[in-house]
Formats: sequence, structure tokens, C-alpha cells
Amino acid sequence: MHLIAASEDRTLTAWDTATHKCRATWRTTGSVQSVTSAGDQMTLVSAGHEPNLTIWDLRSPEAVLVVKNAHVGGVGAVDAAQGLPLLASGGIDSTVRLWDLRTTSTSISCQPLATGQGH
Repeated sequence: MHLIAASEDRTLTAWDTATHKCRATWRTTGSVQSVTSAGDQMTLVSAGHEPNLTIWDLRSPEAVLVVKNAHVGGVGAVDAAQGLPLLASGGIDSTVRLWDLRTTSTSISCQPLATGQGH
């Protein structure tokens, strides 16, 4: 199990809750406002002032996927459904979007499913 810290200083840090040690630190291109762990516990999704969603793997030193222009403007919130390949993102464009987030041992994909207005 991991605890993930997101920061305005453009970093994400993963802490191992069993050993209390830092597992990984990533540098992002913008401040991070929200981060969530996907169902496999090795995949993270971060969002912030940029319109993108960034997908991370705890085993990789770099982002594994950037979903460009996920929203118009920044993304204020992300959350993954545990046990399902679903991700929700909320943007400053007043939309909530659902994403199909598929992870396998060799690939990650994130495809749009639906958009709702007026959150």
C-alpha cells in the first residue's frame, strides 16, 4: 500500500506505508491539485492547473501516458473506481468526464466514455 503526496511545487511522492520510506518522486510540468490510485495500486493519475491528465506507474521514473486536453482549462479533481477500469475527472470548464482506464502488464490506455455539464 502507498500514500501519495501531491504538491504545488510540481512533485508527486509515493510513500510505502509498510516501510515508511519514499518509494518514488516524480517531477510534473505543473502544480498538482489532485491524485488518485487506480485499482491495480501501481497506477496513479494526477491533475492540476493544466488541461491534461497524467498517468504514472510506480515502477517507472517517467509518466507513462499524458491525456492531452482532457478538459478546457485545469483539472481540479480525479478519482478512480476501485475494482473497475473507470476514472472520473472534474475540470474548471464545469464538466465531469468519465474515462475507461485500462492497465495491463505491457500497456496503459485512457479513453473518454462520457461528459456531464454543470458540476
